[in-house]
Amino acid sequence: MFNSFYLRILLLVVGLVVVAQLTTFLALLSTLDKDIKAETRQQLNAGSTLLTQLVDKRSQLLLNSAQVLAADYGFKSAIASRDQGTINSALSNNVVRVDADLASLISLDGRLISTTHSVNEDAEKYARVASKAGVSGHFMETLVLADKARQVVVVPVKAPLTIGWLLLGFSLNDSLANDLASQIGMQVSFSGQLGDRQHYFGSTLPPEQRAALPRAINELTHSTAGQIALLQNEAFLTQLVVLDRLNGGVSAILQKSLDSALQSYQRLRNRLILLTSLSLALAIALAFWMAHSVTRPLQMLSAAAARIKDGHYGTRLDLQRCDEFGQLADTFNRMQTGISEREEHIAHLAFHDELTQLPNLRLARDRLKQQISIADRQDESVAIIVLGVDRYKQVTETLGHLIGERLIKELARRVSRQLREGDTVARVSNDEFLIISGNADEMTVRALTRDIVLQMSQPILLDDAELTPRISAGVSLYPEHGTDETELIRRADIALTDARESMREIEFYQHGRDENHLRQLSIVADLKRAVDENQFVMHYQPKICMASGTVSSVEALVRWIHPIHGFMPPDEFIGLAEKSGNISMLSNWILQAVISQIALWRAAGVTVKSAVNLSAMDLQDDGLPNRIEGYLAKYGLVSTDLIIEVTESAMMRDADKALTILHRLRDSGFSVSIDDFGTGYSSLAKLRELPIDELKIDRSFIIDIKPDTTEALIVKAIIDLGHSMNMSITTEGIETREEWDLLNELGSNTIQGYYISRPLLADDFTAWWLEHQINGKNLAA
Repeated sequence: MFNSFYLRILLLVVGLVVVAQLTTFLALLSTLDKDIKAETRQQLNAGSTLLTQLVDKRSQLLLNSAQVLAADYGFKSAIASRDQGTINSALSNNVVRVDADLASLISLDGRLISTTHSVNEDAEKYARVASKAGVSGHFMETLVLADKARQVVVVPVKAPLTIGWLLLGFSLNDSLANDLASQIGMQVSFSGQLGDRQHYFGSTLPPEQRAALPRAINELTHSTAGQIALLQNEAFLTQLVVLDRLNGGVSAILQKSLDSALQSYQRLRNRLILLTSLSLALAIALAFWMAHSVTRPLQMLSAAAARIKDGHYGTRLDLQRCDEFGQLADTFNRMQTGISEREEHIAHLAFHDELTQLPNLRLARDRLKQQISIADRQDESVAIIVLGVDRYKQVTETLGHLIGERLIKELARRVSRQLREGDTVARVSNDEFLIISGNADEMTVRALTRDIVLQMSQPILLDDAELTPRISAGVSLYPEHGTDETELIRRADIALTDARESMREIEFYQHGRDENHLRQLSIVADLKRAVDENQFVMHYQPKICMASGTVSSVEALVRWIHPIHGFMPPDEFIGLAEKSGNISMLSNWILQAVISQIALWRAAGVTVKSAVNLSAMDLQDDGLPNRIEGYLAKYGLVSTDLIIEVTESAMMRDADKALTILHRLRDSGFSVSIDDFGTGYSSLAKLRELPIDELKIDRSFIIDIKPDTTEALIVKAIIDLGHSMNMSITTEGIETREEWDLLNELGSNTIQGYYISRPLLADDFTAWWLEHQINGKNLAA
């Protein structure tokens, strides 16, 4: 209904006028209503004061009459002689004369001697009146006597001493209410407590409204201020005036009709309604005119926008106007041209790499899918080649991202020149390209890949810096290695990973590597849970001092009891932990486990140090030294209780940073050991710069070692070199007595291997240590 802009303009203008007029109208009504109620409340307050004055004045007249009768000699004589007839006559005559309706004579002890009206329940009230009169001499009061609310006065009868009390009173009834209402100009009602209920003794209200008065008064709050009471659908502003000031039992109810008061501005309201109607009619006429002049150009703009939505950008909007709509049409045409150009650019970016302008992975997947479809029809094969730029991250970190981008652009240019007609090359990640080559067997693909790798690996001169890229390639073939584009690209990626790890230029996908890849993903995903659930177990292999034959220390070795894969050696998960960034989490767990175990051994009397292996990533962590010292302090240990072992390869990753961390550890009192020495890439010159206390000769140097052989000479040279630098030498992998004796002869300080003991659980090592140390068993013997 409201989709039409024409209708909305119409409704907007009309609505604004209606809202404005209605707001003004309601505000005026509200102000008048408040003013009338305020004025009525003032009238109620004035009426309350006037009513009190009129009642008091009438009471004063009654008091004067009572004093005259009390002073009459004949009346006093009748009281003295107990002439009941005379007393009754005097009381009755006086009631008629002073316009009262009650006269009573009360003895000093509160007994009723004579009265014009009485009920049995009044005896207690008369006694209370006599008691009060005995205190104050005379008084005026409002109370219920003879089943009526009355204003009474009490005066003493003296001869010359007080011989009784004279009480005169008039009723608060309809007659009095009408008399007072005529003077104060509002409705008057009297209420009071009669027995156990509230009774209304007199009122100026009509019978129907009088009957509704009790319920309406009960719904009011206890406040005597002006409140609204609803009587037979007529609203009265109501105020209570307490006449019985001592007991609060009798009140006058003053009421002023609000309906009558509000009738005075009904004519003004009718005029406002008429004015609003005229304004509305004028607004409708104005809205029709505005809608006609505004919606036509908007309809034209809407039609043009619909054409753009459908992708039609050629039709210009022809709106010849000199106003804002004309400017809008001109802007709309320029926007249409801009949208067309940007859409073409966005479409290009969605399917192309911004840096090289080569197809991206999305477009490559689509083209591979098409190529597979063609190969199916023509019974041909398709090759998927993923080329990886090795150490690209190091290039960007060392030379900057700008050099890295220039390198990628040059490599993209080179690989594009090597393609056959119909082949596709795409950039699928920061350092990877993907080639799709149709109708190619394995031999052709291998030759093509080798030529591409050779051309891409040629030196590149960038800002006087010559870079020689190292390119690795992974290849998968359709249909041999997969049947859909996702599977083929994934398997080519797996082949690329294999090529990088094996340091070969080209690797074809090998069947079964998916399972290994999925197993690796599973291991990486389970690492954090394994740490949280303590699935890792520490083993400890003793290291024996050759001179004394005693245990000098142990090497801590971690094992993983996987809930699905079972026992897993560290070679399988340590590398994955490093690649996935979880190695620090694992190293922290190992450090705490080993340090806590040293503390337990120390408490049991097993005095032994332990070596812990740290990874290359650990040596890039500035917080490592402080963290290790915190773990030691937690268990009451010191730095000399722990030996830090690192491999040569760990030193090669950001060697300066690693060297800084090792110096900090060494300066803190930790012993530092190079593990698997001789298998890495460190030079002898570099060895002098390292803060090392111990060299550990790798097992590969002593396999089948014999005296007077080249292997023995090499080991001897390493031992002598280490000793010349004040380093202790430990030989790993000792499995026979002959190897023990030869290494002892060559000068090795410490040995470690299965000949001494296999790696043991903590409790098993404790028992082993007690057997060999406490019992004095010398392994060198």
